[in-house]
Amino acid sequence: MLLRPHVHFCVTDHGGVFLDLKRDRYFGVTLEHAPSLRAALAGATPASGQSTFTAFLEDLQHNGLLTSDRSQGHPWLPVDLAVAEQTLLEQWTEDRPNVRFAQLLKLAIAYTVSRATLRIGTQRAVYRVRNRNLRRAHRAPALDPEVARRLLSVYLYLRPLLFTAHDHCFLDSMVLIEFLALHGVYANWVFGVKLAPFAAHCWVQHGSYIFNGRPESVGSYTRLLVV
Repeated sequence: MLLRPHVHFCVTDHGGVFLDLKRDRYFGVTLEHAPSLRAALAGATPASGQSTFTAFLEDLQHNGLLTSDRSQGHPWLPVDLAVAEQTLLEQWTEDRPNVRFAQLLKLAIAYTVSRATLRIGTQRAVYRVRNRNLRRAHRAPALDPEVARRLLSVYLYLRPLLFTAHDHCFLDSMVLIEFLALHGVYANWVFGVKLAPFAAHCWVQHGSYIFNGRPESVGSYTRLLVV
């Protein structure tokens, strides 16, 4: 069983979660079905006595989340990214950093591009970041934490001129990713979820460094998608 191209999945301690990028929606899976679904996505065939689960898989296919057609889907793979252990916020203060006009211009470009892309949809935004990272990230130099901290300080200082990040982690993360890319830093966009109660969050990470958060604030989320 395969995931549709625009669908991603993870299993938490309280059940499973699908993210459908095309519909910009999350779908939950009960704790009863989550382990069997993970096994099916890993290639296991449901046992003959699991008629209820087989019907559940058929329902997921009917709703456009799964497929058995290899030309129409992709295999489920666990998230492959280091756990966030360090934050680049640790030395940030509200003091004015050394800001150049070119950086203000780049932030304006990053914001404009992000808003325009997000109006089209989550799928377009994710594909934009993914395609750029695939083209350029492997050619970029290793992350210099000091350079990254300086860029983050500039971003945080200028951000209030354009928008607030309060309850807007999605927009904040994409604008930050675009801003960093304009400076030759290609970071990952991480989507996480948790259940009981449900919450979704996203953040920007490079290796074990998190840009717009702290390890303790994202540690309770199960990572669903890394772009």
